[in-house]
Amino acid sequence: MNAWIQAARLRTLPLALSGIGLGSAYAYLLGLFQLEIMAWALLTATLLQVLSNFANDYGDFAKGTDQGRNDRSLASGSLSPAAMKRALYMMVLLALASGLVLLFRSHALGLIQMHHLYMLLGLGLAAIAAAILYTMGSSAYGYKGLGDLFVFVFFGAVPVLGTVLLMGGDPYLPYPPRWFTTALYPAIAMGCFSVAVLNVNNYRDLDSDAAAGKRTLAVRLGASKTLHYHRILLISGWICLAYSFHEQMREFFQIPALGSGESALVFGLFVPIALLLAQHFSAVKRCQPGDREALNAQLKKLAISTLLAVILYSLLALYVREALASPF
Repeated sequence: MNAWIQAARLRTLPLALSGIGLGSAYAYLLGLFQLEIMAWALLTATLLQVLSNFANDYGDFAKGTDQGRNDRSLASGSLSPAAMKRALYMMVLLALASGLVLLFRSHALGLIQMHHLYMLLGLGLAAIAAAILYTMGSSAYGYKGLGDLFVFVFFGAVPVLGTVLLMGGDPYLPYPPRWFTTALYPAIAMGCFSVAVLNVNNYRDLDSDAAAGKRTLAVRLGASKTLHYHRILLISGWICLAYSFHEQMREFFQIPALGSGESALVFGLFVPIALLLAQHFSAVKRCQPGDREALNAQLKKLAISTLLAVILYSLLALYVREALASPF
């Protein structure tokens, strides 16, 4: 059992759940929140993340990238390739089943139309394929430096925008609705934070990946530029998250613009997250590629910081809807 827990890499789950949480908080601000839909979306995201982790373990082992690593279940000998392959089939079926229930429950509740269901089903199948093909197969995109792009899409845009849509936000009425335009900011924020987690992972494995022929973006950029790239991701993610809430406050209270004081207050609410991200970046900058123990700790810290950012956003959304909008 311990080997399967290790292969599932539970420390990655906060990041997988953060996109659904941020989309749900945004839907709550819009008055669209559905608890049942959030629950099914969280389960589906969890299953997809575990599927991705199993597939990465299997793909890297098959290519010899994980040779000598005791923190990988196949490379360490804790699990056999045959057992992992069976687990992959099982996780595909479970993720597909959970995703189908999510879609049909949303449709049954009248939240999405049939054409949305087909569109989201296509995205779900694409997410399953992306989880598998990151390291598996002869054309694994993670080995070609495309991992950052796919993570941005499937950990940022898809969970945030998809959750709002599943809860009743119709992107075709009007063309496009204001929520879709403003929801791009939290989607970009979530995408940036998710790519930043991948970037720390790739920075950690930069030397070993280069030796194994895994041409991640970190390998292509080199150590110094990877750190600059990491700083850009963190700053962009924080700005988009805070600006998203700023714009939603303006939309919620139906005012043309917030005053300078109000704007400063909104951005100030997210300063604790900025401090966490600054501390994380300083720690990463002090590390060298291959410093597995220190960088693993920073992977966990960044994932938790992202989750805390989503929790803060959710609490602020709750306060706005339940306190500020209530009559005095």
